[in-house]
Parts: sequence; structure tokens; C-alpha cells
Amino acid sequence: MASASYLNGHDPSDPLVSPLYGSFTGLLPIQIHVGTSKVLLDDTRRYAECAHAEGVDVTAHVWEGMTHVFPGNVGTLNAAEAALDMIATFLKNKLGTC
Repeated sequence: MASASYLNGHDPSDPLVSPLYGSFTGLLPIQIHVGTSKVLLDDTRRYAECAHAEGVDVTAHVWEGMTHVFPGNVGTLNAAEAALDMIATFLKNKLGTC
């Protein structure tokens, strides 16, 4: 039911519902943080592989035991704080400072 609700009549291979089926050409650098308990872990890995194959600067960090949106748990999970530090460093390196 959940997938049917999400798709809302769209083809599952439509890039608007699954970026795995879209073009990665020209994308800016990507940093991904995903937990091993995430249902879409395999899709996340495939996304990173597809982006890399099309020349995108992509790094995927896989966090043992973490679930969906774990970086939002700052103050509760050490991994959340570490991931946010990595994201801040990534952005600083890619965007520079003001």
C-alpha cells in the first residue's frame, strides 16, 4: 500500500519517483549518509554507483545500525553529530566560506 500511495499511478521507473532512473550528468558533488538499517540501503548504494559511473563526485558513508534520517538526532546519537560534522566539512570544502 505504501509504494502504491507513493507512486500515485506513476511508473516505478519514472525518474520523478526514483532518481535511479534519471540522468546524473552535470550533477554537483554529492555526499550521502545512510544507515545499514535503512530499507533503501541497496538503492542508495546503486544511486552512488550510477552517479560515479556518469562522472559525478560522489561519496557514500554507510553507518552501522543507523536508520532513516539519523543525522537529525543530534544530542541523542553520536553518529548524528559525526555525520553533521562531515556534512559541514563537505560543504565548506565544496562551497568555500563567506
